[in-house]
Amino acid sequence: MSSEPSNVAITFSGAVANGAFEAGALAVLSEEDLPITRVLGTSSGALNATLFARYLLAGDPRAGAKELVALWRTEASIWHVIRPSWRGIRTFTGLSGQGGIVEILRRHVAPVPEARADVDLFLVVTALDGRLGDIGGSAATTHEGVCHFRGDDFATPERLERVFQAAAASAAFPGVFAPANVPGLGPCSDGGIVNNTPLAHVLDADVGRVVVLVPSPRVSHDQPPRNPGALLGRIADVIVQERLYRDLRAAEKVNARIAALDDLAVKGNDRSLLYDARIAAGLGGKRRVRILEVRPDRALPNPFSGFFSRKSREDLLERGREAAQRALRLDGWLDPAATSAPRAPARLAGAS
Repeated sequence: MSSEPSNVAITFSGAVANGAFEAGALAVLSEEDLPITRVLGTSSGALNATLFARYLLAGDPRAGAKELVALWRTEASIWHVIRPSWRGIRTFTGLSGQGGIVEILRRHVAPVPEARADVDLFLVVTALDGRLGDIGGSAATTHEGVCHFRGDDFATPERLERVFQAAAASAAFPGVFAPANVPGLGPCSDGGIVNNTPLAHVLDADVGRVVVLVPSPRVSHDQPPRNPGALLGRIADVIVQERLYRDLRAAEKVNARIAALDDLAVKGNDRSLLYDARIAAGLGGKRRVRILEVRPDRALPNPFSGFFSRKSREDLLERGREAAQRALRLDGWLDPAATSAPRAPARLAGAS
């Protein structure tokens, strides 16, 4: 594993107001000086990712985490976020436009004239008109759009507006926010519709570790929702959980195949056939990546409740801190070779 890349990627899942949990977790992670070079976000996680990427590009991730915590504590209320859109209401496309979200981003994401060159930001949106993809070499429509930004995109206020557009579109929860226009993709809505935890977009990157921030426990057996708000919250949780569940299972299967091939090569005392065997198995140059899941130990409140209660957001921030501390301690993330205390084995995933 010593020859694997040491760079770290971090993914921010969609979580509506429970994005405060991610901010609390980031406050802990940022203290560890991780070499983060790739940041991904979707839905409300896109807002977290955008602000944090700005400070990462400026070389001060700790300040970014503190700024994000302060934002969630004081400004992430419905009164700061919602800007009634009479056109949206009249056409039944959404109660609000993106003005409130963009204003928050403008206040907290300043230009970085001399940004780091090794940091990438990816924001997932749902392209309502679709875009051209392919299946087996034949044309097909996909609705997942990924907006890629680098340091140059944060250099001036004018360029930052494109970043803000994409972030606001990614966070445009259906029914609450009207779709937003993203250049090259057209009208776009909440990225969580198509991919709420964009893990797949880091598994082909030059990273050795991935931090996945998910505001829901790995195992959940909650009671059925008893009101419309709870039902919407449950649907949001299902979107988060199901795609991530499939991605993690697929990654574990790839990892198991790679490990079996490596073991076979060692047993046969001939590693020269390893690459050919991987090609034959469809694994090519894939490698293993350590994945750290930062999750709460129990279900969080209704993901909309934080928009109406500062106390709720402060509780979420604290639970995020606790989850990150617990994950780092149990997984041995910072010192995988340490044996002074028992811990769960590190999760691995295939990447190319």
